[in-house]
Amino acid sequence: MGGRWRKTKKVVVDREYRARRRRSYGLWLKKIKSLPKSKKKEIIRKRQVARDKVTAELWLKLWETDGFDMGELWDHRNWGMHEFEVGEDENLDIVVQLYAKLGLHRYNMLEGTNLQLHEIEKYNRYGSYMPARYYITLLAEDPATPSSSLVTFQTDLSEKSCNALKHCCAVARIKGTTSTGNMHVFHDDMDNFYDYRDLPEWPSFADDESRFLYELLESDWEENDWIGLYLQVAVATTDRPNHYHNPDLSGLKILNVVVETEENLPKENVLKCFGTVLVYITYDQDLGVDNGGGVCKRRAIVRRTVDLISKCFCLVGRTRSLP
Repeated sequence: MGGRWRKTKKVVVDREYRARRRRSYGLWLKKIKSLPKSKKKEIIRKRQVARDKVTAELWLKLWETDGFDMGELWDHRNWGMHEFEVGEDENLDIVVQLYAKLGLHRYNMLEGTNLQLHEIEKYNRYGSYMPARYYITLLAEDPATPSSSLVTFQTDLSEKSCNALKHCCAVARIKGTTSTGNMHVFHDDMDNFYDYRDLPEWPSFADDESRFLYELLESDWEENDWIGLYLQVAVATTDRPNHYHNPDLSGLKILNVVVETEENLPKENVLKCFGTVLVYITYDQDLGVDNGGGVCKRRAIVRRTVDLISKCFCLVGRTRSLP
């Protein structure tokens, strides 16, 4: 399941009617219904007041911690944040790893660093169902100095849609510091940062002088690993049925990449600057034995949109089989 879901405390409202251990909510509700109307209303009112109080405290804690170090989380029906500890013996959800890498990618592009994922320590997920928002705490390192560069890093990633790549990153920072453009955004306010434009159809690249298109060499996408990361995120999030879907990404092989920008830029700036771009990727996908074997040729389109003030960035994308 990609981490252990902590067992948390229950909210106690009235000791006279506190549920016994392992007693279900349905049995509690059945007993309440059998009480006189006045007594029933009073118990339900107390329960609602207790829920509202705890929920308000949790939202305050979320604001104070940006959703990361919230401590023990209460488990009740009005709260959708869940805490996961990552154990060494567990298979972590592939999307959590990819989301952590997206946060590092944002930080590296803005700060001019080269931090890479070392391991994920824990994450909080707001949302029992998809779409959700992930608050990830991880260890990162610079490959040039791995023994001395280990730092604790925090990043968040919000999903806008189910079974599709439409994601936004608002926070990416070394723990205890601030970096360019970091800001806390409540879940409902993330709508202001999503890219709602439709993706274009696959273009004809031949002699199109009206657009700023850059065809990359294999060495370009090997040196700039964010291109392969965008492809992996697009494949992993497309047709994702639930939180625990872990697709095999080892069979992906990039064949061709074209990047489109909004203005005429030197090629090296296109790859290194953190601006709005469209990435067109042609790739092979090994279907594996479980899916009948063989190799399928596919295309992916990913658009990165960057908010100039907050530096929040949004990824929108899709994958298709070649016609």
